Amino acid sequence: MNDPHHIYPGSHSTDASIHITLGSVRHAVTRREQVYRAIQRCGDFGATTFECAEALSLSQDIVQRQISNLYMRGRIMDSGRRRISPPHGEHAVVWVVSPHSHSPISEAFYGKEKTIQPAI
Repeated sequence: MNDPHHIYPGSHSTDASIHITLGSVRHAVTRREQVYRAIQRCGDFGATTFECAEALSLSQDIVQRQISNLYMRGRIMDSGRRRISPPHGEHAVVWVVSPHSHSPISEAFYGKEKTIQPAI
């Protein structure tokens, strides 16, 4: 694909617990910040593009652009794990927050965010 923002295709998850955790992300200033906070809230479990899109009620294309931007800035990283995307059976990247990354916008407005582990 020629789109420079496209790194990995989105994925699909039927795990209801991830939707509950991601859905609890507070309103953020920008879409990029919303995506960052959604991934941050998942801790080591991480989140795929599709899971973030579903939880934030955004299109996968919008979320993928933000994930690509966050990845290029070093704020998130590929966990090395994959989850199967049910509709097409594709393996999707599980994104996690980079160890040295923080969210200055969120911290300025809301204070430090605590990681919540999804119930599995």
